Amino acid sequence: MKKNNFDGFSIEIFQEEEKEGGEWISHFEELPGVSASGESPGEALKELQEAWSLMKESYKKHGEPIPIVPSKSKCIFNGF
Repeated sequence: MKKNNFDGFSIEIFQEEEKEGGEWISHFEELPGVSASGESPGEALKELQEAWSLMKESYKKHGEPIPIVPSKSKCIFNGF
């Protein structure tokens, strides 16, 4: 089984509730607007992996830094 490589980003997968048998949606929790869909959770993940690979290629092509996962250990809670 091939392991998905999402570079440490958190992934959420859910099924659309609007209609019976709705598509499965996968997206990066830390990168709004980056999502994919499929007829099964596995297909949605596969499509998200393809989207992530293409995004990284585009960043490299344009000389832009590839997004990295924000450090969860650097969270600051004021007043809690």
